[in-house]
Amino acid sequence: MSKIIQDNSILDGNYYYNPEYDFVLFSDKESNIHCIMHPSTNEEENRKNYKTPKETQQLFSENSENGKKGILIKDKTLYENGVIYYWYGAQINGYMFYTLDSNIYLFKNNELVNTINLSSENEQFESAAVHPSGDIYILRMNWNTNTHNLYCIENTWDTQWRVQWYKDHPSAVRP
Repeated sequence: MSKIIQDNSILDGNYYYNPEYDFVLFSDKESNIHCIMHPSTNEEENRKNYKTPKETQQLFSENSENGKKGILIKDKTLYENGVIYYWYGAQINGYMFYTLDSNIYLFKNNELVNTINLSSENEQFESAAVHPSGDIYILRMNWNTNTHNLYCIENTWDTQWRVQWYKDHPSAVRP
């Protein structure tokens, strides 16, 4: 599948495989969702079974066979049995951290709790990571100074969890 992924500028790591129905979904840099039905190790077979984002959207629409099975794609979002599937999310103590379009969306019980903007006027967003304590680390590149800058957003939405995590891990380095 790597040649198909390379040809379509697909980001590594954003995959969803369903063994029951034998398909793989993956997203690109614009959050469009692509599909390969019945993936295999044969590149020619995978190219034949590859579906563009528009074809994938149709295959997983509300009235499609896959949509009725519980796998739905709507507005560049994948739902599994009515629950949002988080492509590059981290789950910490019942909170889901979902990074998309230079924002982190924080969910609790599938409800949006907070949106944290990761963009900056002088810096380019590079990546974000969630610490097990719930703290969020953001790496940005400042092209004016040619430096990488690492920031920490302290977990203020679940302070009891954060305090308990550091209590349970006394040797952990604190931000």
